[in-house]
Amino acid sequence: MNASLYSVNATAILRHFNGLTVWQRRHERAPHKPLLALWAIGRCLRGCARLVDYKTVHTELGALLKKFGPSRQNYKPQEPFWRMQKDGIWQVPSAEQVRVQSNGSVAPTELRKLGIVGGLTTPIHELFRRDSAKALEVAHLLLDAHFPETLHRAILEETIGDCLFDTNRVADSKVELDKSELLKSTYVRRRRNPKFRRKILETYAFRCAVCEFSLEFPNGTWPALEAAHIMWHSCLGPDDTNNGISLCVVHHELFDWGAFTILPDSLRVVVSRALLRRKSRDSIRQFHGSPLSVSAKHTDDRPADAFLNWHARNVFKDNRLPEMKAG
Repeated sequence: MNASLYSVNATAILRHFNGLTVWQRRHERAPHKPLLALWAIGRCLRGCARLVDYKTVHTELGALLKKFGPSRQNYKPQEPFWRMQKDGIWQVPSAEQVRVQSNGSVAPTELRKLGIVGGLTTPIHELFRRDSAKALEVAHLLLDAHFPETLHRAILEETIGDCLFDTNRVADSKVELDKSELLKSTYVRRRRNPKFRRKILETYAFRCAVCEFSLEFPNGTWPALEAAHIMWHSCLGPDDTNNGISLCVVHHELFDWGAFTILPDSLRVVVSRALLRRKSRDSIRQFHGSPLSVSAKHTDDRPADAFLNWHARNVFKDNRLPEMKAG
C-alpha cells in the first residue's frame, strides 16, 4: 500500500474516534461507546475475530459499565452495540434483520435471539492489527476524552489486558502519541490549567479535605496531595475553585471511582453502601457521615452544589443517597 495513502486513511480513522458521538443530557455521563470501543480494540490486539456475538458483548460490556460507568439499575449495552454504527467505526452486518424501535433503540432479547454480531469496521480492524501503536494511540485518546487519569490504568487493564504490558508496543505508542497532530489538537481543546492544583491546595491549606493528610518536603513541594475535579475535567468540568477539592492520592482515586461522594448542604462524606456492608478495614468507611475535615478558606470557593450533584449522579457507586446523620 502507498505510504501516503496509509497515512491519510489512518488519520481519517482517528478522526472517527475523536468525533465519537456520546449521548448527553444535562451533563450526565454515558461512557457506553468509549468502553465498547476500548474493549473492541483490546480484542483486536489479542488477535480475536473481528465480529463478536451480541451475547458476549452484553456480558462483557455490561461488566465494564457496572465497574466504570454511573451506578444504574439497567446499563443497556445494546445501545452502543447498535448506535455506534453511525460513528463510522462499528459494523453490524445483519442490521437489516433487526426491528428498530421508534426511538432508535433495539431490544437486547432480539439481538440475542437472532444471533446478531458486530465489530469494528474492516479498515479499522486491519489498521489496528498491523499497527498496534496506532491502536494504543486511539485507546489513550478515548481515555483522555472520557475518563479522569485516576481510572486510566484500571480501564486499560480491563479492556486492553496483557497487550498493555508489551513493552515494544507501549514504547511505540508513546512515539506515536508525540507525533499525533490529532491528539495534540485534543489536548489544546481541553488544556488543563497549570495553576489549578496550586490554587486548590492553597484553598484547603495544603491538606486533604477528607483525612487532613499533609506532608511538605524541604524543597517546598507537597507530594501525594492532589487537586481533584468534582465534575470531571473530561466531562467539561471547569478549572474553578468551586469545582475542585484537595485530596490525598488515596481519597482522590476513591472519589473518582465513586466510593464516596459529598452532600451539597452539609458537605458530609457519604460512602457507598456496597463498601459499608463489607467487614474490612479501609481508609474511607470511618469518614461516613462526617463533615469534611478541612473546609475551603472562603465561602465562594466551597464546592458548588451543581458539581456535587453531578458527582452523586454520575460517579457515586450507589443508586440513591441515604439520609445522613452526624456520627
